[in-house]
Amino acid sequence: MREAPYPPLADLALIGDCKTAALVARDGSIEWACVPRFDGDAVFARLLDDARGGSWLLAPVEPYASTFAYVGRSAVLETEHRTAGGAVRVRDVLVPPLDGDPPGLLVRVAEGLAGSVELASVLDPRPRFGLVDAVFE
Repeated sequence: MREAPYPPLADLALIGDCKTAALVARDGSIEWACVPRFDGDAVFARLLDDARGGSWLLAPVEPYASTFAYVGRSAVLETEHRTAGGAVRVRDVLVPPLDGDPPGLLVRVAEGLAGSVELASVLDPRPRFGLVDAVFE
């Protein structure tokens, strides 16, 4: 778990689809994402405002240590979380749009590696840099 409100720059990784991008923190939180374009409003902007910016955390419930790296020469990010009870890998990718599909399809896949790890997914989008509330249908 994070002790400071903002991650160090070395703990951030960029994923993108040639139209937009997101910053993923080593602890499993998406800190920044402008969807559907680079020059659009942020949906997740915790990097700017810890309280109102919004983020998407996918990480173990119990204390954990994490490492992350890109898969080969791709823009797929793999984060490995290790707890006292096991290990899990999370892959994050922004899927490039195909023939008219909208950009910004964010995919997060968790894979158990060892033991048992309970994950929490805390989705807290804050459209327009946190100026409006998200509406779920």
